[in-house]
Amino acid sequence: MIAALSMLVVACTAEAPAEQPEANAPADIQSIETLRTAFASAYTTGNAEAVGRLYTDDAISQTNMQPSVTGRAAIVEQLKGTFSQFNVNVDLTADETHTLGDAGWERGHYTMRMAPKTGGGPMLIEGRYMIVLAKTADGWRVTRDMDNLTAPPPAPAATSGR
Repeated sequence: MIAALSMLVVACTAEAPAEQPEANAPADIQSIETLRTAFASAYTTGNAEAVGRLYTDDAISQTNMQPSVTGRAAIVEQLKGTFSQFNVNVDLTADETHTLGDAGWERGHYTMRMAPKTGGGPMLIEGRYMIVLAKTADGWRVTRDMDNLTAPPPAPAATSGR
């Protein structure tokens, strides 16, 4: 009897297991899809500030063949440089999107057309991306991103000297 009572006391005082965060909640996946659409729209319109608002303050961006950039402000400045030189149109396609509580990640691919503002034909660039996301008070935001090209970048179009 005493042994049974002791087991009951232990069972009643044991901590309940921590609740596991929800994985791939439909509302979270939808919010990340909305973020992806907003990113592509802001990128295509050349709005560096709008793209920047989709990153956390301490985000790190590792763009193909560029130095890593740390912080939202630095990411915005890098984008302003790109958008000052090129008209850009980007299509993003997620291959997989996952969340677990307040953390998420997405892997996908992109097609980008970049036309120099000084003239010349557009370049078609295709690549892959991976992003790490954090659910913040402002919604899902990119905290880390990395992309790479699936083929070497196209050579600039030759200009005629005649």
